[in-house]
Amino acid sequence: MVEPSRPAPMPSTNRISVTTASATHQKLLEYEAALTGRSISSLASSLLEEILNTKLNEGKLHPTAVRLAEELVKAREHSLKSDHESELVTLHGEAYKLDAEWAKILSLLELPSTRNLLAQQAQLKAIDSDDVIVGVNMGWLGMVQSRKDLIEKAIHEYTGEKPKLHLQPVEVIDGSNRGYFTDGVWAENPVDAGNTFEDEMVRYGMNYGLNREHAEDVYEKYQGQPRYRIREEMRAATGADVRRLDDIHDSIDDANFNF
Repeated sequence: MVEPSRPAPMPSTNRISVTTASATHQKLLEYEAALTGRSISSLASSLLEEILNTKLNEGKLHPTAVRLAEELVKAREHSLKSDHESELVTLHGEAYKLDAEWAKILSLLELPSTRNLLAQQAQLKAIDSDDVIVGVNMGWLGMVQSRKDLIEKAIHEYTGEKPKLHLQPVEVIDGSNRGYFTDGVWAENPVDAGNTFEDEMVRYGMNYGLNREHAEDVYEKYQGQPRYRIREEMRAATGADVRRLDDIHDSIDDANFNF
């Protein structure tokens, strides 16, 4: 790849020697430097900078000198911007590669609820033959930890090796370049997963007092069964002998064996 041409570098800092107009000015600089704890050269440099800024604001510097300096600064900014953009492209490329590998690992998991959990609450940070680092949303670390054996099994199957899995808690999963995993596909834009059959059943169990993890485990055990059957098992898991009054629709569904 041909390297883009670089603008000429800014002139090196020149050392400027100035002779004061009078002995009084010389002594004034010496005393000011001593009283402020600065060297004379540092003080003189600061005063010169103030004078230049004042002259620039008042329009008292040669316009050609100002234009040339501004053009050089803009050229340097363009160079820095190009380097910055190139680095961003590289970083995004690495992130997309990790996302693609994570999607392949998730596709090897048998349980859909585990796949969806990891797609939304975890992110592959690094992978090699020795170690795999997965960032996990801090609030879901315990649930992901309980599925560590399943994740390691999928990783081993994907890599053909047995790298060590490290779960790294993070405050927020970076979703800027991530999609979601569903039906074996890594999609670009998230969709509302609140209408899926699994989520409906999990919410049902939670309404009867199960925590999400327990409700998901019940669903995974009885998935493929009719809706009424899964609801019965959700209620049984909580020890509920009768349906709640606000669960009248369940009776209708059960009567019709609505799958």
